[in-house]
Amino acid sequence: MIALATFHEACANNNIEVVIQAIDANPRIAYQSEPKQGKVGLHIACTFGAYEVCKVMIDRLIASSDGRRSYLLELKDWEKKTALHYACEHNYIDIVKLLVQANIGSECWWVSGPHDHTPLQLAISGHHLEVCKYMTPIMFQQPSCLPNKFKIILSFAFDRGFISFINWLVMEWKGFDCHHGPTILRKRLQKAVLGQEYPSLKKFLAKTTT
Repeated sequence: MIALATFHEACANNNIEVVIQAIDANPRIAYQSEPKQGKVGLHIACTFGAYEVCKVMIDRLIASSDGRRSYLLELKDWEKKTALHYACEHNYIDIVKLLVQANIGSECWWVSGPHDHTPLQLAISGHHLEVCKYMTPIMFQQPSCLPNKFKIILSFAFDRGFISFINWLVMEWKGFDCHHGPTILRKRLQKAVLGQEYPSLKKFLAKTTT
């Protein structure tokens, strides 16, 4: 039987053969965390961008009938991060898509991590535009999405100076108007001290207010 440390090393190194061998011998190994940070194998794979390992683990464990699908994908480490938090934080767009598709019907995107940040907020902090563009429409199509959640996301993008994401929200995202975007944006801009707090917004403001 493969040791937990060996399994986690295989997850980090994208060693599919060892991962498959370990899961086939003992599926529970996927739910066992390492002692220092509380990460399970899927957390580690998402941290290092090991797409093939992520896919193998999701395909094999989700296809099983033990009812652990959402449990694995929503497991948190000691920093309160899920696998999706790590994929968004490290800008692994293919893994983000894989995890989101595996989690359709759940609330994985609204799970709070460190400092109560969602996976999308970690992507915003890192200025990972493609991840944000993929995650935003999916998140805000959910029935559980309250109006104040979009306000939180937009304000968070302002605070992180993520102008390219704000520009995409306003100029390209079709859901912007549906979530009271113009009103929220206008109020947020009114609170900003342009030229001091948000100097890079001068040209952007001119575009959105004409």
